[in-house]
Amino acid sequence: MAVAALAALSRLQLSEALRRQLGVPPGPLTLRRAWPRGDDRMALELVTAGGVILAGQSFTRADATSDNQRAARVARRSQTTVPTATAVALPGTGVVLQAGGADRRLPALATVVAVAVVAACVPIERPGYWAGSGEARERVALAPAESIGALVPVTARDEAETTEPPATTEPPATTEPPATSEPPATTEQPATTEPPATTEPPTTTEPPATTMPPATTMPPATVYGSGAAVPSLPASVSRPVRILVVGDSTASATGEGLVTWADTRPELAGVTITWSAGCGFVQDGRVADANADFEDRCAEVRADLPDLLADLQPDVVMLMQTIADTEARGFDDGRATIEPGDPGFVEFLVGQYERYLVEVVSTGIGRIVWVIPPAPTTKISMPGNRTVIAVALRAAVETVAARHPDVVSIVDLAAWERTQPDDLRPDGLHYSSDGAALLAEALLGPALVAVALS
Repeated sequence: MAVAALAALSRLQLSEALRRQLGVPPGPLTLRRAWPRGDDRMALELVTAGGVILAGQSFTRADATSDNQRAARVARRSQTTVPTATAVALPGTGVVLQAGGADRRLPALATVVAVAVVAACVPIERPGYWAGSGEARERVALAPAESIGALVPVTARDEAETTEPPATTEPPATTEPPATSEPPATTEQPATTEPPATTEPPTTTEPPATTMPPATTMPPATVYGSGAAVPSLPASVSRPVRILVVGDSTASATGEGLVTWADTRPELAGVTITWSAGCGFVQDGRVADANADFEDRCAEVRADLPDLLADLQPDVVMLMQTIADTEARGFDDGRATIEPGDPGFVEFLVGQYERYLVEVVSTGIGRIVWVIPPAPTTKISMPGNRTVIAVALRAAVETVAARHPDVVSIVDLAAWERTQPDDLRPDGLHYSSDGAALLAEALLGPALVAVALS
């Protein structure tokens, strides 16, 4: 996909209207360099025949419609943030050209520089053991949809339809003859209307008060992988379940298993993954020595998420991160640095997660599967005590799910992995392609479908 996109961008011919809008002279634009900013986007540097440099972005997701829509959104946001600059989405290309420093994340630099020069242009690839298949990702990717039909198991719907005939069995209505059978004579029973006196059972209508079960449904959120049995897949559904995976690189590696799983049953599910390395769900505070490229890309994933949810309308969103949210965080307002093991860290994490949950649910999403990942093994070096970190993350996810069981279900990969005989994470962090496929088949796929249908 990226190679084809680069070939198309090697020399761009703009219409006169677009040239005027961007303020560039006549002639083609030549691609000077491009570098990846994740799986589905490239940053571009183009130059006119007269030497004027333009920044740009090319979106290379699964399909042209999705890329074009995303390019248009980015152009609108950039123009709103930096009105003195110009950002234009080229029709039908998935490309945004940005003149005058239109990066919406750096509005203050618009009057200083026109183009940010990036020195490193080395392609970033997934490691081979969890790379997955780009072709499969394209096949199962969710297409934008303005409206989608109801999602129900076909078998259940058919049963509902076939149960209507019994309702049409109006012969019971012909059982009126028994009603005509001398009950008039027995209508003297009204005299014996002491039963009305016994109508005190209505006063015993404290069962309505026992409608507290909803309250008892609060603590036990559904937990797959430990506790709840793995559900069986329905024989068929009214349309494919729409699954969106959001998170960090571990979410991406795990999601590749779902891609493989869905690719073998396209009538059951479609999957799209939006991710960034080191990207969690905590927004407050700052991590010392954080990777600036990771932070930039993560900010973009977060900024694009509301529009992505509106475009794709997933039935269920899977959230997963493993390390980013449990790193020590400092604050600019004078608060002390906080890290796992500190009093109040779990409460801080819960507050951040509930804030993120509100943002997702406010777009109309009603089903979330929050993944508790297995702790990183000693194969990967990381600061902090692994056990303390894993305990804090689990406590936060479980608390959020317990407070919102109608929205949040849990998949406990830590518990599931303990039942597996083999090491499924070659680097101690990311599932291999085979490991992720096994996980999707045995647990994750059926759990996501069950939650979407619930």
